[in-house]
Amino acid sequence: MAFKTNKKGLVSDGIRRRAAGISKAMKAAFREEGNDILYEANKLVPFDTFKLMKSGKVDVIQTRGAYEVVVFYDTEYAAAVHEINKNYNHGRQWLYLRIPMMVARAGFMARIRKRAKKHGA
Repeated sequence: MAFKTNKKGLVSDGIRRRAAGISKAMKAAFREEGNDILYEANKLVPFDTFKLMKSGKVDVIQTRGAYEVVVFYDTEYAAAVHEINKNYNHGRQWLYLRIPMMVARAGFMARIRKRAKKHGA
């Protein structure tokens, strides 16, 4: 790895490329984790027309070096369905997103590390 500095003494090139590779690997790892959570949530989400289920999305946000995976359903009624305790058909239920997220908390960082390594971090 090369260490080069510019006029302001900032390290660039080799480290920047390595950081970009780590960043891509981490983003991919978080996206995979989010996709797994969404997959499990889709097993629970109530459905009538499947509009709610099909609206599920995963986004990975990086701010100040920290990553955040955001799993959400993008319909005007997603929050209401999530929060209302009701007898849904076919074994579906409310809190369809909260439950898989709580389950995913166990071992989260270990899975992220493993997936980031798989992607080249």
